[in-house]
Amino acid sequence: MSVGKIGLYISLPEIELLKKGRRTYCQPKDRTERIGGADSIQKRIDSIGQIFDVADMEGNIHGCARLVDAFVTTYGNPDSRLLEGYGFRQDTQKFQQAYRAFWEKTFTEVTLEDKTELFAFTYESLPEAT
Repeated sequence: MSVGKIGLYISLPEIELLKKGRRTYCQPKDRTERIGGADSIQKRIDSIGQIFDVADMEGNIHGCARLVDAFVTTYGNPDSRLLEGYGFRQDTQKFQQAYRAFWEKTFTEVTLEDKTELFAFTYESLPEAT
């Protein structure tokens, strides 16, 4: 089943994790806007509840997922939904430590500061159509 609009481009291992339930992701807000346009974040927030295709990094569709939440927060004071989604409960420091190295490697153009805005979003996998 394909719905014709891709919501996620993620690695194959991450696709397998998403198929098991709900996953939260985030990336620097500036990067999201550069790739998708200035209104891309508001459009995604407005699409909470909609179903999107899930694709691998080459664009092959591997299933569908519903966007269940999307919001902007900061690296220095992350929203509890982001912490919970990544499994850090309320531990901001552990979240920051765990992802600093990843972001500096992955998003080389971003210097993480307390005021760095992050766009976070949570998808819930849908059962395969039979």
